[in-house]
Amino acid sequence: MSDKIRYILEKHIPDLLALQKRRIFSEEEVKDILQNREQFEYDLQRRTHGLKDYMKVLDYEYRLERQRRARALELGIKKFNNRDFTIVKRIINLWDRIMNKYRYRIDLWKQYLCFCYKINSKKQFFKVITNALRFNPFCIDIWIIGGIYEYEIAKNPFKARKIFYQGLRSNSNSKQLWCEYLKFELTFLDTLTNQEPKKEENGTFISFVQDDKPQFTYKPNLDGVKTIIQLSTENCSDISIYTDMIRILKDYEQNELADKLLITYQEKIQNNPEYLKQHLQQQVVSTETAINFLNQNQDPKSQIIILQLIQELSDIDFSQIISNLLDINVSDQNVIESLVKLNQHMNQQQKEKLITLIQSSNGDDFTKLQQLTLMSSQKSLNKIVCQQVIDKSKKIVKQVIGLLTTYLFVEDTRINWMKSMNWLKLI
Repeated sequence: MSDKIRYILEKHIPDLLALQKRRIFSEEEVKDILQNREQFEYDLQRRTHGLKDYMKVLDYEYRLERQRRARALELGIKKFNNRDFTIVKRIINLWDRIMNKYRYRIDLWKQYLCFCYKINSKKQFFKVITNALRFNPFCIDIWIIGGIYEYEIAKNPFKARKIFYQGLRSNSNSKQLWCEYLKFELTFLDTLTNQEPKKEENGTFISFVQDDKPQFTYKPNLDGVKTIIQLSTENCSDISIYTDMIRILKDYEQNELADKLLITYQEKIQNNPEYLKQHLQQQVVSTETAINFLNQNQDPKSQIIILQLIQELSDIDFSQIISNLLDINVSDQNVIESLVKLNQHMNQQQKEKLITLIQSSNGDDFTKLQQLTLMSSQKSLNKIVCQQVIDKSKKIVKQVIGLLTTYLFVEDTRINWMKSMNWLKLI
């Protein structure tokens, strides 16, 4: 172990001596640096070393690099050579050792990328982000960082588009990645549009001669944006991608596309119950929003989903929402059935209203009997409801006996035998 550490330290000596010669570090400071690095290397070579040991070494090297830069600025050194980046190389080497051991730690990859961005090393940044994506292809944040860095720092929109393509190939269900890709394309279109004023209506790049100098105008082509919107809505199962993309399009003044997408969004909500439920989950977050939505939309599907959602929310006042539904006189059987399941949250007046709704509804007698029976399972049920349950039961039993008499029993003796049974004495 000592030979290996000695070999590592000997490689640092020429660089430190060069910094000493330029008066950035004194002779005593160089000795202290070598001693500290030797101790750190012994700590890192232990079998029980962990991430804290690596972070301790990195903190020391960061302080050392800040000290070197401050002294170079004080001395007025403007020309730099390879010796001036010896500490940076040491930090990169440490990061490589860390990431070789902790390959799936996203927070560490982000810290490494942040360091590469601060030292303005594009080559190292591309190398690091390639390795990060190789081990973490499903991390959306790293794909977005790579695409934005290529476009804004490296000024290479074509490579940025390629990164977004590769990310969406393995993360086609990611709402965040689709939205960032749409922002990138709209920003790129704005950049091309603002370079030259639009003077022609047709064509992509059109040349014309003015004052004997060729000039070019650009008309933005929105076919790519439309394709992105179509693919994103087909592959992403999260309904909120519609609202996010509508907001993005309006921010970039693409109001026509935003209006078309809004119409598609409303059609999806009406035709797909799952999309409607996701939409209501975003809208219904409190008692006030639930009541406002019920007042604006009296669709039975929406009412049922709201009744299901309010049972999952802790700060919802059931009494107000139930009163609201009872006041608008709902007639759909599914809504009434959902209300019956919530009868434990009702007061006596609300229960009486619900019983009236059940009696006046268009459902069959057996459904009404089920609903009234469910109401009768509560301790606070009065005698009127009990009598209604008995009457409905007798009526249904009579219908069953009539069917049996018509289709199964023809002889009068058998009919009389059935009527003599004890369970028919209730009729």
